[in-house]
Amino acid sequence: MECSELTSEDVRNLVLKAVRLIREVRDEHKLPLCTDIEETGRRLRAGTLKAEKIPYERRVNSFYAFSYSYFCPPSTVCLDSRRPFWDKALCYPEVVETATQYCAVHEVVHADDFSQGDRIVAETAKHIQKAHQDKLKTSIELLKKSRAPDFLKQGGNLIKIWAEQYADMITHYRAYLVLRQKRFPKIDYIWSCLGSHYFPPNLLTSIECAKGTEYVLKRITESLGEYCLVEALGEFDEILQRNSKRYTV
Repeated sequence: MECSELTSEDVRNLVLKAVRLIREVRDEHKLPLCTDIEETGRRLRAGTLKAEKIPYERRVNSFYAFSYSYFCPPSTVCLDSRRPFWDKALCYPEVVETATQYCAVHEVVHADDFSQGDRIVAETAKHIQKAHQDKLKTSIELLKKSRAPDFLKQGGNLIKIWAEQYADMITHYRAYLVLRQKRFPKIDYIWSCLGSHYFPPNLLTSIECAKGTEYVLKRITESLGEYCLVEALGEFDEILQRNSKRYTV
């Protein structure tokens, strides 16, 4: 199978399909997932949906290793015309197709969050400022001793970055959930490619296995201002400790 470049018409079809997939998963499973997807779909249909060659530097500097698309408010979605896993298309055609649709779903979830005022980033930043001053102070002290860029050594910038990274983390989880529920081939492989120093790919899925899908979705959508990566990591560690005790002889 030869992997052809995406056209802007392909991107339009992928994005509109993503809207449909999200709506179907939300309604079929009664999940608190993308509650404004109808309005989001109408806005995107009238927006700019395009393919372009996304610079390698943009992808390298993203939070996660898997970044072949972006959403630009209020209604622009762009996918990399070269598709994910471009160089492996002959060996893994199903991975390429699933990963391409994953990118579209990921950006539609971002667009839906924007339709709700992009409250996730704002409320998460307030929560970090209020609840995690100790961790901010420790992080800034460590950054000042490192060769990190100067803008990272300022509390306000660090809070913003943490909040944006958390927002992207839960966007990835929701995109994965949609394609998993729809049984897209190789979706678990895509999920395993999302590792980073900050986001173990099994973080939210481990919490999900212990407490259920609806619990995770409610936590990340209804507990704005009370939950961020710190709390998620805390829950993840508790689960690991509980499981290790269970299997210790």
